[in-house]
Amino acid sequence: MILTALVLVAILGIVLIVVARFARRPAPLTLPVRIDATPVGDGSGFDRESAVEFDGMPEDARCEMLFSVALLDNERSRKLLEHALSDKSRTVALAAARGLISAGRGIDVTAYIEQHPGTHSDELASALQLFDIDRD
Repeated sequence: MILTALVLVAILGIVLIVVARFARRPAPLTLPVRIDATPVGDGSGFDRESAVEFDGMPEDARCEMLFSVALLDNERSRKLLEHALSDKSRTVALAAARGLISAGRGIDVTAYIEQHPGTHSDELASALQLFDIDRD
């Protein structure tokens, strides 16, 4: 009885090793094809290539990046945060707005909302109000 159990455990272990060895692994994350690196802004270093790379990242990675770069408080990080205000994800846009506001750039968020009327800006303004995030 014990010998049978040991043989079964050994067989099960071998099967698990074989399955693990030949299991399909997810394809590595590939970034979008390189495009024209014309500056988006005023030569801050944040260019179209950076924008495409950022836009190709998963939503949670974009949010984490925004929270990180908001702490840098330099021209390139500000350009990324401004770019992210128009992100298709409401979560990412809210993270960008929060980053700009925490860096003392609430006026940029207000300007974006005023210059881009529509559902996206309305939802962004509502979320800022809901979370009691003051833009001033």
